[in-house]
Amino acid sequence: MAFAQSPGALFIGALKPDDKAFVASLLEAAKKAGYTKAVEPCSGQLAMSCMAADAGYTDLEASDITIFSGVLGRYVEGRSIDDMGIAYRETGEAPESAIEVMCEIKRRELVNSAGSVYGREMLRDFDERYDEIAASIRAEMDSLRERIPSLRYFDMDMFDHIERVKDDPHAIVLCMCPTYSGGYERFYKAISDSVVWNEPSYGTFEPPAGYQKLLDATRDAKCLFLMYEEVEAGKCVGEPSYGRHGGRAGINMYLVSNRPGEVEELLGRECSRTDAQRMEASKYPLMPYGHAVTKASSIEVVKVSPENVRYYRKLLTHNFTPSQAGSGYGLVIDGYLAGIFGYNRIATDLGKGQEAAYIGFGMCTRASCRINRLLYAVACQKRSIRMEFDDLKLSAIRVVRTAMITKYPESKEMRGLMKLTAKEEDGRMGWKLSYECAMQDKTYAQCLHEFVDKEEKWLKARNKSA
Repeated sequence: MAFAQSPGALFIGALKPDDKAFVASLLEAAKKAGYTKAVEPCSGQLAMSCMAADAGYTDLEASDITIFSGVLGRYVEGRSIDDMGIAYRETGEAPESAIEVMCEIKRRELVNSAGSVYGREMLRDFDERYDEIAASIRAEMDSLRERIPSLRYFDMDMFDHIERVKDDPHAIVLCMCPTYSGGYERFYKAISDSVVWNEPSYGTFEPPAGYQKLLDATRDAKCLFLMYEEVEAGKCVGEPSYGRHGGRAGINMYLVSNRPGEVEELLGRECSRTDAQRMEASKYPLMPYGHAVTKASSIEVVKVSPENVRYYRKLLTHNFTPSQAGSGYGLVIDGYLAGIFGYNRIATDLGKGQEAAYIGFGMCTRASCRINRLLYAVACQKRSIRMEFDDLKLSAIRVVRTAMITKYPESKEMRGLMKLTAKEEDGRMGWKLSYECAMQDKTYAQCLHEFVDKEEKWLKARNKSA
């Protein structure tokens, strides 16, 4: 059996490519602005130190409280691990090398998962190919040593390290701290069952209070500080300079600075910009104002490209901001494009219970009837949802949800279509309204007929009250 997990996985960082691109841009801009030192508390696998070295920094400091980082930092420095006092609990003997300790870390992880057949096979394979795996780990560590040869590493709590460098006006501090309670204690905990060592003192880190404590510690500091957070969407500590979905339902990641204005200024002046995203109209002309929508009208839903989505979102909304545009669908009536809508795949895949399809956006041309109501009715149909999701996902979907930002605590646009399930007052935008209905299984012709009947009744009632 081949070793299923590469030993190199010990050295893979947590940041995604877009995250790294942001940090790299900031490091490069800060260096041009006069920052000369890069500091990485809670350094883990030294990912930020590597990025700083790539950006041209030669004054590099890193610290952590884990045995993994202590061994790795000393190896990169070319320093012995003797001062760490590492000894095996059973024999009291010291390991012969840093590579041996790294192999023991990896082996202990496998020992702890060896309760299954697969886990036992992984452990057996590790023992049989120990020399090969040790050579692979050494190659990874040698690569790090070549990449950050000027690193200075310390066994130190991140708060202590920040206190030491915070008043250096030439230092940029990059802190990718634990994202859950007791994170310090859990990092590479497996090896603590088999060895003892001169572990440094540290305080328990408890997010999100820990994030606030870090930000408070650097609020008036002369260094530029950047911190990683994973919290509930919109509940980050401080003002974010960067953010994205965190990969878990309701969780976002943020990069927060003690001086967000300076980060914005640095990136605004120095960050390379990508070309504007393409936008283009579809082959369907927009439905003219006054076009009569009747029961005899033809109606269909067609898939439109991301370029089409961007084009119509900009054309049909007054507050459009450029963003990644995924798949979208056009509502075509009598050969005219009446509107577009799309589903939020992330919310659908990661939402609570995963039983709901989320309508991410919906917008229509200016029309003499309430065409937006027909668009939302169509978006709630199983035949539309099937265009976006495979049969396995579709089998789990029971309801359709959407959210709206309005000036008022209720949307007349959704009355009779979906049920208001939650409303949250927004001091800046008014109200955030959440709506839900059961997924429906009607034909588009049925949706059209119901829409026309309701419009006729609505017009008669409005004319009587006029």
